[in-house]
Amino acid sequence: MLMVVKKLAHHHLFISPVHSSQPQSQPVTSEHKTLLPSIFLTNAQSLVKKFEEAEIIFDQQEVDIGVVTESWFSPNIPDKQLSISGYNLFSQCRDRRRGGGVAIYVRNELPAKEIDVPVPNELECLWVNIRPNRLPVEFLL
Repeated sequence: MLMVVKKLAHHHLFISPVHSSQPQSQPVTSEHKTLLPSIFLTNAQSLVKKFEEAEIIFDQQEVDIGVVTESWFSPNIPDKQLSISGYNLFSQCRDRRRGGGVAIYVRNELPAKEIDVPVPNELECLWVNIRPNRLPVEFLL
């Protein structure tokens, strides 16, 4: 199985599994999707400031799971303002100072739930159990 990794911009990676019969130079389309979900990973350094860009990327690249480091979300921003249509949002804000934070956007069609995993307070971690209908097993992010 091939994994197509595209560097979309300075801090963005898009990882998508494809059938080996698809030429690597061709864009990833829904007809070439395999059992594994597509994953978009970015170090946003304030997703709030780049929110429209993220929405466009999620739509154009058919992202199944979006993982954001350095989201810079804060408890003062309501989740509704940070939500992307068609996705469930799981997020962990940095409490005591500016910056940091992690967020995971999971397409609504993928059953997902946040898991409480004890970690040291100085770590910013978010654990989400995702069980794609296309896969025989579940995985954690």
